[in-house]
Amino acid sequence: FSVVMPLIGQLLGQDRSAYEYLFKSTKQFLSPAALADNFKRLGLHKVSIHRVGFGSAAIVAGQKASG
Repeated sequence: FSVVMPLIGQLLGQDRSAYEYLFKSTKQFLSPAALADNFKRLGLHKVSIHRVGFGSAAIVAGQKASG
């Protein structure tokens, strides 16, 4: 990912630096499991992780307690 994305950005958009920044910024994201743990710690229920895009992304969801 760290090599491929900047290369694609250079080939398609002539802006390799934008895609290097994209890779660096994604390194700061919480993992899906860590985000799910935060949801639970904050009181959300039925927390789930749904992987999409052949595992390249995840949707983390939770329900707020009623009341």
